[in-house]
Amino acid sequence: MTVNVKEDRVGQALVLLPEGRLDSVNIAEFQALVTGHIDAGENSVIVDFSDLDYISSAGIRVMQLATEAQKKSGGRFVLCAMNDNISNVFRITGFDRILDIADTLQDALARVPQS
Repeated sequence: MTVNVKEDRVGQALVLLPEGRLDSVNIAEFQALVTGHIDAGENSVIVDFSDLDYISSAGIRVMQLATEAQKKSGGRFVLCAMNDNISNVFRITGFDRILDIADTLQDALARVPQS
């Protein structure tokens, strides 16, 4: 099963909106998409979780790897708009302390350069 990811540009930020689930079935595809954008020079990437129902530990790992890659290139990688279940997974695992997580897309946009 493939993951459906909408892409949008808001100012200088690339906003990725995955739908449904990010799990072992489709995470390699999502990782390739994110890595491709970072490798192509995207400086500000936001992953909007509004339409995401579930994320596995493999999905969380991809978020961590993308954050590290973006930091190395001087960019910003922000996650936002998590439902309560997903937010709890990040909190319980401690990833909420090492990843940049905003409550809303507007909050995430405020954290990335706009010019």
